[in-house]
Amino acid sequence: MGPLWIDYDFDQNDQLARKYLKYQGKYYDVGTIVKIKGDMKKEALAEFKGWHCNNHGNFKSVDGGTLDIWDNYNFSAANKYIIEIITPVYPRLEKIVAKGDDREKPPSWTVEVAWIWYIVIMIVLAFFKARWLGWIVATVIFFGWKSGFFSNKKK
Repeated sequence: MGPLWIDYDFDQNDQLARKYLKYQGKYYDVGTIVKIKGDMKKEALAEFKGWHCNNHGNFKSVDGGTLDIWDNYNFSAANKYIIEIITPVYPRLEKIVAKGDDREKPPSWTVEVAWIWYIVIMIVLAFFKARWLGWIVATVIFFGWKSGFFSNKKK
């Protein structure tokens, strides 16, 4: 097994940290080389391979030693087990905005959850006599929100 890495200051709502390596407030992408707390209280150089299921295979030892690093590093405690970033690989986080489209849109992970709610609402509305009116209103509200029409913020 290995040590249990816990960072009580980690923001559990940070969805980008679930995709990218977040260390000291900055995001790093796959291929980043780090100095990491390794097995037997040693330091090791490791390459970030991305977050995987059950925290296995997230890092690969640079020199190929299978026993140099633990197999349980997780996304929420990178500040606890990483010592320093050696070779950073930065993700492309810029928002791509279509020409003339300056509305503030909700983040993609919020839209994914909203799709589930939209489908549930459509199914529930199927049991009412005025289902067509409900479907039209729900569709206008959902796609208007998704496109940022109800947001007062401009980019």
